[in-house]
Amino acid sequence: MTANTEGSSTGQTTSSKLLGLAARNWIPLVLIVVGVIFIAQNTQHVRINFLFIHVGASLWLVLTIIALAGVIAGWFIGRNRLKRK
Repeated sequence: MTANTEGSSTGQTTSSKLLGLAARNWIPLVLIVVGVIFIAQNTQHVRINFLFIHVGASLWLVLTIIALAGVIAGWFIGRNRLKRK
């Protein structure tokens, strides 16, 4: 009976590791694909107001800049977390 309990807990650990691996690899890839599709479909020209700056630009360009700013911010946050450990 002990062998069955150990086997099932090992199976759960292995499956949770596989699920974690899939989540770490596939979820970011799916989000990137969805983001690229979203940016590609929004090509209108828009007026951007930020503080005292008023600029006209393509929406895809604005979305790309904001996405890159988010990636850079996430990279800095991740790098700082690694330094703390």
